[in-house]
Parts: sequence; C-alpha cells; structure tokens
Amino acid sequence: MSRTIKFRGKCFDNGQWAYGNLIIDDSGNCDIVDYENNYEIRYDVRGETIGQFTGLYDAGGKEIYDGDILGTSDRVIGYVKGDVRGYCYDVVYVNHPTGEKRWTLYSTVVDDYPNKIEVIGNIHDNPDLLLEKQQSKGVVLFGYPYLYQNGDLGFHEEMSKLGLSRGDIILGGLPNKCILANKHEYFLVDYYKEEDFCEQYKLKATYSVDDFIQGIKELK
Repeated sequence: MSRTIKFRGKCFDNGQWAYGNLIIDDSGNCDIVDYENNYEIRYDVRGETIGQFTGLYDAGGKEIYDGDILGTSDRVIGYVKGDVRGYCYDVVYVNHPTGEKRWTLYSTVVDDYPNKIEVIGNIHDNPDLLLEKQQSKGVVLFGYPYLYQNGDLGFHEEMSKLGLSRGDIILGGLPNKCILANKHEYFLVDYYKEEDFCEQYKLKATYSVDDFIQGIKELK
C-alpha cells in the first residue's frame, strides 16, 4: 500500500501553514502547490520549515509530519526527524521513560505508545514544549549563529567530542538566532531578547566558543 506524498511549509506572507506538493527552483526558493477544484494555488514558503508527511497518524487521526512534536496525555515524548539514518523517520526523545535518545517513528507510534501518541505542536511554532519539558538547564551561545548555519567543521567536531549530537534548526520567526545546547544535543534557535530568553528557560548565557564549551562541560 503506497502512502500519500505531500509536504507542508510556513508561508512568508502570513506565517500560516500550506499543504501540498513541493517545488524547489534552481535558486532554492520553495513553493507549496495545492490543487483545489482543478485550480493551482502556489504558496511561497520558508525552506527551513518544510516537512514531509510521514504516512502515519496520531491517535486522533491527525497526520504526522517531519518536525512535529509528539506526546501523550501526560508527557512530551519528542519530535519527528527525517533522514536520521537515511531510510526512515525517527523520534528524537526528550522525555522517554526508559531514557532512550531516539527510535523509529513507526515503532514509537505503533509499538511503544499504541493509540496514545498525539501531535501536540511542532518545532517551529512550539519550541518551548521541548525546552520546558526537558526540565534541565542549558547553555546558549550568543553572537555566533553562523557556526551552526555554515557548517563550521571545527565547531561541530568540538560538539561531537563533548558527546553532543547536532539537533534540528528550531525557528519560530523571531528576529535573533543563537546556538543552544542541553546535555545531549545542540540546536540553532531564535529568540527576541537575550535576558528574557535565558530567564524563561534557565539558560546560562555565553559569548565565546570557549565559554560555551566550558558551560556544556559543567552542564554534564
């Protein structure tokens, strides 16, 4: 049985989600194309928000997409991430009862939590769900988002030496970007004000790579 191939992405003009086919031009611009009553509608969407339908549904029948945050009635489980091992979707856990870091989306939905998994948000609209439910302090590096964005090999090697995996880009449309690390992963996230961001999520602020690395060591 074949699954439906479709995508979603957040529109540039109004921040709403669009669903349909994905078209990427030679310049990297992304459109979601929907066909309604045999009429083509194109939506200009943000490339970093694009997620593919996984073919699975939550307990309420809602489609599960790459980037969705999954939970049950009493906890956040984790978020969906594609291409982790090249052939399937995984759930990156933030609150698994046995301490697992990640497992296949199919096994999580069908075997571990049958008829219990719910889509409770996504990493672009609701990154706070991941940060708050981890209930652990983190370290944030201000002023160097390009180290993550440009794929600086030296920086990523240092993170790997510390035992951290490279997490997803988690952007919600806020004006500033920084690198945030917890005990297991590091992410590119956005924020509005440094002081408010650190206070809300109990983060240690750093302004140099050396201090960031030292902060991670202290966190562990």
